[in-house]
Amino acid sequence: MKAIKKSVAARIRDAMRRDAFRIEPLEPRVLLSADPIFAPALIALAPDRHDIQSISEAYAAAQENSSPSISVPMMARLLSNPAANSSAKTFAVDAVLFDIGQMALQSGFMDASLRVAANEVLGGSGSLDVDLFNMGVVSPGYSPGVENVTSFTQDASGTLLIEIGGDTAGTGDGHYDQFNISGAAVLDGTLAVDLWGGYKPQDGQVFNVMNFGSVTGKFDVGSGLLKTNEGLYFEVTQNATSLTLTAHTIDPSIDFVLDALDADPADALGLGVDQTNQIGQWLNYNYFQDLAPVTFSGNLNLANTLTASGSFTLGYNADESLTPAGGSALNTNIWSLSASNLDGFMGVSGKGLTLSGLNLNLAFVQAKNTGYGWVMGQGTLDSASISGIAGLSLSGSNLALDVNWGYGNLIDGSANNSLLNLSATPITVGSSTFNSDGAKGEFLLASGTLAGSVGDVSLSATVGVSILDSAFVMAGRDVSASLAAGGMSAGLSSGAFGLVSDASGLVFEAVGALSLSGGGFASVSASSARVVFNNTGVLQTGRTLSFAGDFSYTFEDVAASSNLQAVGVTGLSANLGSGLSIGGNFAFEKDASINAMRVVTKNASAQVGAGSMAVGVSNANLGLSVSAAGRVLEASGALSASLGDDVAVSASAVTLRLNETTADASGSSITAAGQSHTFGSTMQAGAQELSIVGAELTLAGFIQASGALVVRWAGQPATLTLADGSTRSASQIWVAGTGLSAAVGLNPGESSFIGLQATGLEFVLGLFSDTDNALNQWKSLSGTLGAASLSGIADFTLAANALALTYNTASNQQRVADFSGSHAMGITLDGKTLNVSADAAKGELLQASGNLELDVFGFFGVKGNLAIEKSSNTVTLGDAQIAGDGTVTKPASQINVDMLSIGGSNLNAYAGINGGFNADGSLKDTATGLSL
Repeated sequence: MKAIKKSVAARIRDAMRRDAFRIEPLEPRVLLSADPIFAPALIALAPDRHDIQSISEAYAAAQENSSPSISVPMMARLLSNPAANSSAKTFAVDAVLFDIGQMALQSGFMDASLRVAANEVLGGSGSLDVDLFNMGVVSPGYSPGVENVTSFTQDASGTLLIEIGGDTAGTGDGHYDQFNISGAAVLDGTLAVDLWGGYKPQDGQVFNVMNFGSVTGKFDVGSGLLKTNEGLYFEVTQNATSLTLTAHTIDPSIDFVLDALDADPADALGLGVDQTNQIGQWLNYNYFQDLAPVTFSGNLNLANTLTASGSFTLGYNADESLTPAGGSALNTNIWSLSASNLDGFMGVSGKGLTLSGLNLNLAFVQAKNTGYGWVMGQGTLDSASISGIAGLSLSGSNLALDVNWGYGNLIDGSANNSLLNLSATPITVGSSTFNSDGAKGEFLLASGTLAGSVGDVSLSATVGVSILDSAFVMAGRDVSASLAAGGMSAGLSSGAFGLVSDASGLVFEAVGALSLSGGGFASVSASSARVVFNNTGVLQTGRTLSFAGDFSYTFEDVAASSNLQAVGVTGLSANLGSGLSIGGNFAFEKDASINAMRVVTKNASAQVGAGSMAVGVSNANLGLSVSAAGRVLEASGALSASLGDDVAVSASAVTLRLNETTADASGSSITAAGQSHTFGSTMQAGAQELSIVGAELTLAGFIQASGALVVRWAGQPATLTLADGSTRSASQIWVAGTGLSAAVGLNPGESSFIGLQATGLEFVLGLFSDTDNALNQWKSLSGTLGAASLSGIADFTLAANALALTYNTASNQQRVADFSGSHAMGITLDGKTLNVSADAAKGELLQASGNLELDVFGFFGVKGNLAIEKSSNTVTLGDAQIAGDGTVTKPASQINVDMLSIGGSNLNAYAGINGGFNADGSLKDTATGLSL
């Protein structure tokens, strides 16, 4: 403290410093040494306010006698005195405190110019008729207090500390500081504000902290203007004769920004006093102006959905005119926040994206004098990964982060869901420019490519990640998702998807083009594929996700389940190898317990084929299990057959069975997509057949077999030898049966049937298709009939035993195949080998042959090795008209007919009456007529 016109003051201060603190020469470091007698007593003796008066008196005496009378212990006691040093937390540790009230009692201060130097504090209450120059701290009271001076000049290093402990100016508790200057005030440096004694002002309360005759300049720095713990800040107002502080409650729009920088910036965020003071100055932008951004290390918390930690730069601009979409222009303040290389988290309730290497620019737009505002953000992510969500593991790199939403409540109390239209007035923060027109609606969005898994489903997709209604949501496109088990993978590509994780669990669905591999599947096509995961226990069908304009998804078909994870395929058509194919709508589900893929479905089809010829089951209930051990397939339903124009099949029930494993699957059950299938009692290891119950097979309109049929297919093509000795590679299907009833002749199965009715039919039919040209087909049947009798012709009787049936034909002008001798081939049925054995040398053949006995009108009979054949011919009718002169006036008509021909050679025959044959084939001796 220096009274400038008393030059002895400098000498006094020097002497005080010399006696109070001296350098110990015996040590290489500097030691502070106090009086050895009085210093220990400072700990035990309570400070006395009279110390202040003693110091002031000593100071006055020094001016008169040119020597100080203050002792070092007394100075130390002063510095420890809580009354004199009540606001010491704001002072330098070596500050020297002087009391304005005691100084006022000293006549030496009259008409003086008094200087408060750096590290000096002028406290207390009272009046000095001095010109006060402040380069240290002026702090009225102990506290609060009132100080009065003639004039006041504060330079850039000075601080005026105002403490507020009540609603009136005065000294002591329940008051606030006031500093009065009767003349001119020149302002610079710092205005510091603190609350005293637990006092909290009310919103709008005004404190007249300075009065002056005139004023030049203004404070350059504000300290303590923001009180986040009390939820208020002070507005600084300076006019011609006074300076006031007005308390304001932090409104929601400002509170949102402060909350984003953590609940208590000075403590939790790590802003520190300087940065908190900077925010207080920004709230007084009209007073301080031209404020530089502040950089700090701390935390960001954006509405509990986006958090980050690292180094931030916070800036502020006031009085910007911006317009909400569809609204009118508003006066706004803009807080800008930039950061680089942050670590963070985006999510809700610990479920979301862990962020690394986040570079972020945010703009907080505060509508002035309102309780609402907007936040916009853009950023990039080096990497991100899902955390906190059971069953979901995804990560990616080089993602983008975007934020655009409103916050707070409008004047009518409704939530501020509007957005700013910045198309004509962009906001730039760092490297980001915000120029959205607000049409996309509110969003918090991370976007990019993520890869990983959803349950057992592997996933890769271009995604958007957001928070909707306290749920973590994702939607995207270009998704590839697949479920793998049992050596096969089923999924989709080039699809769209939606995902939600909320309190009930996790649900995921993706729809796209089918991706299917392994498990023997080939030639795969489908209308669409769907991958679904649901452990919420809630029906999700129809639930819509929509955010950020570009990202939306509606769940198509997600049943309520606590453990659903499946791949659904619509319109699937696929070969399973070995001539087996399936079709329909399928759901693939993984059985993790044995690493198998399960399929259970309805309205499916399964068939075996050779080229364009196929037979199988439609509208089927199907169960399929695929594992490392092989495939087990069963499908039951209606018959589906396409075997060419000359083969027709009908049936009451059909079951296709395939068991490639070494284990009996009979009676076992599988479950997929909420449906179950129990395999029948004939699913023994190695089973491979199509069982047709209640079947009727008609061949070339000549042979009809009724009963139970079996269809087999072969994995390898057959090698056929044709009539000319050439060979062909052909896929093959076999149809066989035993113990059947049969009709052989014209129009079998119809009322106009003419031919043999037989029992005990067993046969095998081979259907072959050229592997190089499916138009080339061969069909061959061999079989035997039991007892047979002629039907459909009055007065004709025919009896036969052990008739052989043969059919051999070729299409597309191919030569027939040879199955004679070593070329015979067939299948084994019920332990019996059934072969086709047609001789190609006989050409195309359709006949029944064997030992027959024929009787015509009881007059003509024949017995022996006969053959019955069907043929189509043109016959001429006897309807010609001839004139008397022999001229043909109308030619005979010709028609195409199916003919049944019976013939043979070296037969025994008779013509006459009472004819017949003995058991050995000889004629009965009762016959009267001709023996042939």
